[in-house]
Amino acid sequence: MKKKKTWIVLTVAFLFSLVLFVSIPLCVLFFVPPQYGATYYAELSDMTERLKTKEKKIVLIGNSSTAFGLNLAVMERSFPDYMICPFGLYGAVGTKAMLELAKPYLGEGDIVVISPEINEQAMSLYFSGEELLKCADGDLSLLSPFLMSEGGSILSKLPSYLTKKYEYFVNGAPKPDGVYQKGSFDENCQMVYERGYNVMPELYDTDSLIDFSVGLIDTSFVDYINEYDVACEKKGVTLYYNFCPVNRLAVTSDATGEEFFAKLNDSLSCPIIGALSNYVLDAEWFYDSNFHLNTLGSLRYSYQLASDLKPYLGIFSEVEMEEIEKPLPPTELEEGNNEDENCFLYEETGNGLKVVGLTEEGRTREKLTLPSSHDGKAVLSLGEKALQGDVFLTELRLPKGLRKIEDNAFMGCIRLEKIILSATTPVCTVGSHLLDGCQKATVYAPDYDSYLKYIVNYYWGQYASKISYLK
Repeated sequence: MKKKKTWIVLTVAFLFSLVLFVSIPLCVLFFVPPQYGATYYAELSDMTERLKTKEKKIVLIGNSSTAFGLNLAVMERSFPDYMICPFGLYGAVGTKAMLELAKPYLGEGDIVVISPEINEQAMSLYFSGEELLKCADGDLSLLSPFLMSEGGSILSKLPSYLTKKYEYFVNGAPKPDGVYQKGSFDENCQMVYERGYNVMPELYDTDSLIDFSVGLIDTSFVDYINEYDVACEKKGVTLYYNFCPVNRLAVTSDATGEEFFAKLNDSLSCPIIGALSNYVLDAEWFYDSNFHLNTLGSLRYSYQLASDLKPYLGIFSEVEMEEIEKPLPPTELEEGNNEDENCFLYEETGNGLKVVGLTEEGRTREKLTLPSSHDGKAVLSLGEKALQGDVFLTELRLPKGLRKIEDNAFMGCIRLEKIILSATTPVCTVGSHLLDGCQKATVYAPDYDSYLKYIVNYYWGQYASKISYLK
């Protein structure tokens, strides 16, 4: 009798635990209000909603280069019979995800132009359940096209997503500013945040060089695009392929692109509109990456896209282009702490100075502050392996005006524990190997409000688990 009671108690305890295990995540998922509503991710819901129009439309599908690249006024003047629908947000979501999300809303007479960024991630069947969960935070219907095909990827990321969502609910939701926020877009899903000039220290992202290699043309991705083309044709939809804008300085010197274009053209069943050379643009037209255009750059790109697309739609009038000059950065210096400027070695870059190493004095210090300027020039970047092998450094403070930390900058800094940011808004870009070689390091935002901006930032978000804030 005693054993039976014990068994009953254990069974009840197990069932109670099971109910808690299932119900708590479901409560967080369905009843905790959206926490990513102010972030860049939240725009995907509005972009999808715009596709539901009954009007004939031109849908431009891509990654973040689409969000940064389109000027709707140019496109609407050039194609007055169509609604223009930008449908590109973030490469980490995956090109396939964007195409699948758009598919149910494509109808007779619609035009689809796909322009994936020219890199391995965008030109593949890559899919991120983690990023899509953030996009779907306020609109769970965005998950429905993927529950069968990518359900495993979504479920595996669900615990960490729900944990973070509940943490935001208790402590405060992310409130980003700068370009990477929901408020950067207008009601037509056009990015309207003013991007005045190229902010990259060397005018291109040295961590993301572009090689027009035929090896980038993934067979499975091409097959998927061709199947998508067939599905579009059955619906009366016409599919085209177009090249995204590319920073000329980032293109490897031995790559002409002719073989790349020929291979892609032979592999795809849909037409490619425009020559690749039309979309390799001067560095001054870009903003903070080799694919992200500044505001005037988006005008330049949209004129080119409209000119190349018009003949395919039987429209032979010229695109009305206005004269635009390349935007240049301001010359004033950022104020900051320069007391350690003699501890570093420098070299000139496109817009200012890059820190490339340490002096003998610098290598003896446990704590250092990167200067804002040196010899009347702004310090804009920390170079690859600039602090390599510094076994004394435990704390590094970075200035507000820093615009780039190159990959592997801290390689071998085995005692480095604190990387302290001064900028309350994420203006500094980083690559995917920021913390390689410094396993003990934590990045500290100035305060909790800025912490909430960094952990959902386009560049810094990948290091969210290694970011904290100064108490």
